[in-house]
Amino acid sequence: MAEKKKKSPIEEEDYNILKEVAKTNPDFSLRDLMVVYSIESDSGQDSTRNDGDFNKGAHHGPFQFDKITAKEYKLKDVYNLKESAEAHIRLVNDRKKDYK
Repeated sequence: MAEKKKKSPIEEEDYNILKEVAKTNPDFSLRDLMVVYSIESDSGQDSTRNDGDFNKGAHHGPFQFDKITAKEYKLKDVYNLKESAEAHIRLVNDRKKDYK
């Protein structure tokens, strides 16, 4: 079994951004945002997650949006943590509707 890579700790500034986003979106917890942020970009520390051509479908940014999904969820800057977290919440809320 492969050894699990230790996740990077979240930086205080990023924590405060996610906390503010969670505060304005009470149906989505800070913990959930932090978990997704950790998984998708190692809390913003894994720059290799931005490899590949964004215009050809590669996923970029802290919540790993591709160009089409970013546009669909009105995300102008995939590298902006606050905007990406808000777009992630919109995406999850839309997908939840498919399971109700």
